[in-house]
Amino acid sequence: MRTNLAFGALIVCLAALYPGPSPGAGATDLPTLRQTAHDGDAAAQYELGDRYYRGRDLEQSYAEALRWYRRAAERGHMMAQYLVGVMFANGEGVSQDYVEGYAWMSLVARQGDSHAAELKEQYRARMNPAQLDRAREKAAALQERLLR
Repeated sequence: MRTNLAFGALIVCLAALYPGPSPGAGATDLPTLRQTAHDGDAAAQYELGDRYYRGRDLEQSYAEALRWYRRAAERGHMMAQYLVGVMFANGEGVSQDYVEGYAWMSLVARQGDSHAAELKEQYRARMNPAQLDRAREKAAALQERLLR
């Protein structure tokens, strides 16, 4: 429960800092939002993921939330990258995986987010040396692919 409360508070804080959405994001019309997300708009993908996560205007599904957050994350949406890491570490919509959580949190920390750096260290403390090696390799690959 404490993690979920902290997660919710963090979303509110980060959302206030994140630059404004693109035209497809925040649309109240779900069909338009879906189309814009399918067309590759990262802000719309993030918004659709958020609606699935919270069960707003459609059935709540962590798996679908993760799928849409991950699409946005792959397009460089930093908040989505952060949430993908949290969801892997918490096992929301996927089996708990600190290796993946660490990799995504490393990506966000590399972009200057101090809270992500703290979470990355918390995830590091929960892994054995072999897992940490894999996590660092995944983090390097993500950074190479997404922070070119």
